[in-house]
Amino acid sequence: MKKILKQLIKKAGYNFIPIDSKFNIRHAFVDQKDLIGILDVKNPVIFDVGAYNGHTASNYKTFFPKSKVYCFEPSALAFKELVSGTKEMEDIEVYNFALGSKDGSSDFFVNSFGPTNSLLKPDRLANETWGIDLNKDTIKKEVDVWTLDRFVKEKGVSGIDILKMDTQGTELEILKGASEMIKNSSIKIIYMEIITLPTYENQPGLKNTMNALEDLGFTLFNLYNLSSKANGHLRQLDAIFINKKSFQNF
Repeated sequence: MKKILKQLIKKAGYNFIPIDSKFNIRHAFVDQKDLIGILDVKNPVIFDVGAYNGHTASNYKTFFPKSKVYCFEPSALAFKELVSGTKEMEDIEVYNFALGSKDGSSDFFVNSFGPTNSLLKPDRLANETWGIDLNKDTIKKEVDVWTLDRFVKEKGVSGIDILKMDTQGTELEILKGASEMIKNSSIKIIYMEIITLPTYENQPGLKNTMNALEDLGFTLFNLYNLSSKANGHLRQLDAIFINKKSFQNF
């Protein structure tokens, strides 16, 4: 959803404070780099789930040149851009399927504005939240879904240093499919988007997300990229959570 803010910032109703503002908002990638430094990881393994066109993957390669990045994007159109945008980068693998709570397939709602595509159906109140009618011209397609546990087992990935998720409301479903990884404390840092106002049906919201991450053994590190409606009501944010066991002395 951050792409919406970048492309529609001049539209009425948007209240976005850039990272380098006078308010000294913290930079999520700088903080992730510092946290990886605390763990003394030289070649971090990064999962970019909801990679879209590869912009975030490019940021990760800038901050972590020696990282191994796995990108996941179920949208066929966005996946083509992802392939094109990352083809010159080293140690990046891209996959054209979604991650979720169980293996199989799922409906995928393709909206007229690509960054809002989701496995969740747009909420009827999304227009009030964003000034965008997500239900307009929405097309339902079927996409493959893997669990994270299945993927790492088949690919021989022993651990994930940074799990980034921007999947339009399905982030907790992805964590349900990572139960073995979480049980073994094999995920060190989670960087994820949280939508706080109605955008998709059955989205978990802020309170449920915070509680779920706490129950899974993660503690909130900080919040980033807060977006509010014109009336000041918070509608979206990004958050970094750190594994309590990995950072027990931090």
